[in-house]
Amino acid sequence: MKKNERAIFELFHRIRPDFAGRLIEWEEGTDPPDVICFDKEGKRLGVELAEWLNEEQMKASKLRERIEESFLKISRSQDVAPPSDIGMIWLNTKPNTQLRESDADNFRSEIYAFIEKVNSASSSNSDFNSPQGFSIQDFTGYPSLDRYLLDLHFFSRAHFDTYLEPVINFKVKEPMS
Repeated sequence: MKKNERAIFELFHRIRPDFAGRLIEWEEGTDPPDVICFDKEGKRLGVELAEWLNEEQMKASKLRERIEESFLKISRSQDVAPPSDIGMIWLNTKPNTQLRESDADNFRSEIYAFIEKVNSASSSNSDFNSPQGFSIQDFTGYPSLDRYLLDLHFFSRAHFDTYLEPVINFKVKEPMS
């Protein structure tokens, strides 16, 4: 039995020692079950601890994971030298929009060209050194970025020095109902 499972069951038992319809004692099980409960007459009850997951939340989470994976697979920022002045970038994708394989090369080319453009202009951008970073929503001239992104949020290297980590990170919007 894992430490967290033991803590959860101990708390549950303390609150509801009669959850089985009668007072019970318990001991660690052989997994399965995680817990073996028994009453004063010796009747036994096996309890397997599990998580109760909300199906809608799981669907939304899986969709976010697929979206993030589609962009990470294409961007491969860990394989690219980081820009000199940009420490981290959040891609804020359009809702429920996975990057299509057919757009991969154009998207990758455009995003790194756009990043270089922003990096080159960093010294003239007064918002660049804000600890909160700054967002850009205008992707004129970059049709692949415009198709997939709501904005790019940039953080300066002065506040987020990520030389050893990928520069591109994700902030995926919750799927729309």
